[in-house]
Amino acid sequence: MGQVSVTPPQDQQPDIHPSPTDEVAELEAALERSLRVINHLEAALEQRAGDAGTESHQPVAIVGMSCRFPGGANDPAAFWDLLAGGREARAPMAADRWTGPGAPPLGHFLDRVPYGVDDRVFRLSPEEIRGLDPQQRLLLELAFEAFEDAGLPQGQLEGSRTGVFLGLEKADFIRAGLYSGDPERITPYTATGIAGSAAAGRISYLFDLRGPCLSLDAACASSLVAVDQACASLRRGDCTMALAGAVSLMLAPEPFTA
Repeated sequence: MGQVSVTPPQDQQPDIHPSPTDEVAELEAALERSLRVINHLEAALEQRAGDAGTESHQPVAIVGMSCRFPGGANDPAAFWDLLAGGREARAPMAADRWTGPGAPPLGHFLDRVPYGVDDRVFRLSPEEIRGLDPQQRLLLELAFEAFEDAGLPQGQLEGSRTGVFLGLEKADFIRAGLYSGDPERITPYTATGIAGSAAAGRISYLFDLRGPCLSLDAACASSLVAVDQACASLRRGDCTMALAGAVSLMLAPEPFTA
C-alpha cells in the first residue's frame, strides 16, 4: 500500500497563530474577570468593616461588681456612699505596719486584709494559701463576690467561655519568700504565689473558665486597660462573658517612699 500526502497551496494553509485581535479580546476578558473578583473582594471587605464598626459600638452590660477600697468601702454600695458623701479615706499609720524614721503619719488602708482565704471554697491547701500573694488572695475573694453579685452560681460558670482580664502592678510579697533570705520560707508554691501571670490563670482554673485569660501591668491604668481588653474581647466574640479588674497593695515600707 502506498501513502499519499496532499499539501494545500500556501495561501490555503490554516492559520494556527491567533491574530492580534484575538489576543486583545482574551486580555480584555481576563481583565473583566479580574475586575469582577476585585469588586467582590472590596464589597466583602466593606461589609466586614461595617460589621466590625457595628460590633465595636455594641453595649456591654455590667451584671456584677465587687471591690475593696480604703475608708471601709468593702462593697460597691459602701464605695458609692464614700464618694457621694465626700468622706476622707485616709487614716493614721497603724503601729503594727510601720514605725520609726520615715514612717508617714497617714495612709490609705484596707480594713479587711486578705491574709487568708476559704480553702473550702477555692480548694487550695493551707501551704498554697500561705505562699499566695495577698493581692492574689484578694482577687480570688473579689472574683467570687462579683459572680455572686451577678447571681451566677459556680456550677453555671464551669466550662463557660468566660474571659479573665486582670491588672497587677506591685510585687512587695516577693520579700516574704523568694527574696526573704531564708530558704525555709521558699516552698513549691512560692513562684506561682507571687507571679502576676498566674493570677488570672488561677481564677480561670479554679472557676473552670474557658475564655481568654491574661494579666497585665499598665501601672495606674491597669484596671482601665483590663476593662478595655475585656470589652474588646467580648465584641470580637472571643468570650461570652468577662471578669475584669485590678489590684494594687503596698505591703512593704519602700513603695510609700519611692
